[in-house]
Amino acid sequence: MSVIPNQYTSPFFPQGADMRLTGRSIAKMIEVRKYNPQLRHDWERLVDSSSNAIFQHSRSFMEYHGNRFEDRSVIIYHHSQPKAIFPSHRIGDRIFSHKGLTYGGLVVHKGLQPDELESFLQELVRYYKKEKITEIHLKCLPDFYADGNQQALKESILKVGGRKTGEDIIHAVPLPNGIKERALYKIRNSQRITPEIKKAESFQLFWEKVLIPHLDLKFDNRPVHSLQEITQLGQNNPLEQWDLYHEGELLAGTTLFVDKHVVKAQYTATTERGRKLKALDYLFFHLFDLFSHKKLFSLGTSYHPGTRELVPGLVQWKESFGAVPFESEEYVVMIR
Repeated sequence: MSVIPNQYTSPFFPQGADMRLTGRSIAKMIEVRKYNPQLRHDWERLVDSSSNAIFQHSRSFMEYHGNRFEDRSVIIYHHSQPKAIFPSHRIGDRIFSHKGLTYGGLVVHKGLQPDELESFLQELVRYYKKEKITEIHLKCLPDFYADGNQQALKESILKVGGRKTGEDIIHAVPLPNGIKERALYKIRNSQRITPEIKKAESFQLFWEKVLIPHLDLKFDNRPVHSLQEITQLGQNNPLEQWDLYHEGELLAGTTLFVDKHVVKAQYTATTERGRKLKALDYLFFHLFDLFSHKKLFSLGTSYHPGTRELVPGLVQWKESFGAVPFESEEYVVMIR
């Protein structure tokens, strides 16, 4: 019988809990286990059964950049069943929602009650205290990804001593939704083009001809993912590359992360000629229609990658399609 390292157990008996809800669980245990490859099946099973998981929480996505982070992810068990995961990594004496992911936070099984959420978080704090951690930083998944409201989870974070430290603003277009008149006006009054929009078999042309030059020119920056990394991710995850051509020239493109309910434009860029011809407007008009069966089309944040300030022109462009703002809250729990 193998011994699982870094296993921590304590009675499942949240202080002040309603005995009618927890009486049958008094003799049971909560187990917080550090993730290791032997637990991969349990991890993936939880992602599949979660109310607030996205494909980025799968190990196949997380592990492409495993050498960049000191992984300290855990699985929380109740009645020997995986009920929550916390994708995370360690920097010094602090734990962070995994910075290799757009969103982290506590990922939980469907149907958990508020007292269970609070108890799981209490045990998470005790586990990391034993590991000499002083702070736990959680970045929550935006509500539009979740099956239901995440308010109980956020309230539980506050109940275990967490405090809100900030939020990211994400703009997303509700689907199905007709493009707004302002965007239609821009298209109708732009120089006429005959766009050819197609799903690419490779990320290479967009990366080398459009994305890297665009980020370098506009922001003196580079993509978070190298071409090799995004290609590797695309082999095992639902990534799609959509490009727009005019007269045989690649003018614009976007790299999509396609989840169950939400499509996210992870990377978007255009050439200077494409900007003048409103190529991105044409491209997204097509994609909103193509993915009209989804709940939302996320256009991501609108922050300058260097200053972290909102870029007004980018916000206005997204709002012209009918995008509305959503929050992704961040919390910290201080461990004493």
